[in-house]
Amino acid sequence: EKRDAPSLPVVQHHLRRRVQVRLQIFKTAYKGWGVKVEQGVRQGELVVEYVGEVIDSESWEERKQQLSRFDHMYFMALNQNEIVDASRKGNIARFINHSCAPNIQVEKWYVNRWPRLGLWAKRDIAAGEELSYNYSVKWYGDDQKAQHDLHV
Repeated sequence: EKRDAPSLPVVQHHLRRRVQVRLQIFKTAYKGWGVKVEQGVRQGELVVEYVGEVIDSESWEERKQQLSRFDHMYFMALNQNEIVDASRKGNIARFINHSCAPNIQVEKWYVNRWPRLGLWAKRDIAAGEELSYNYSVKWYGDDQKAQHDLHV
């Protein structure tokens, strides 16, 4: 299932005001920690922004080496050279699990020349439902144009 990316005014509104829904972390039966919504969410709404420390690929490789095979990884690539590491300075979004049939999706946007990672509802989500996204991510919008047009 594919949906159109939100328009620039919608992204500006959501990311400027950091409009987010109330979320709750919980222990899942088989996947460790998970996140569920405390209120219903409509398709196309920003659920949460994925935040963390932006590091270069060399630092990322060093940090990966320090992890055991049982450690969870809270990394998301911005591009080939920059990675968001939510391990130390992340928010609740780092606990959202993967699914091949997700109810949210990650969209990468340039806002005031900075890349931002928004997790948006792919469909209506009921209160109490666990959030999930496919860990494969693609960019929306033209990064060159966004450098000039998207000012939040």
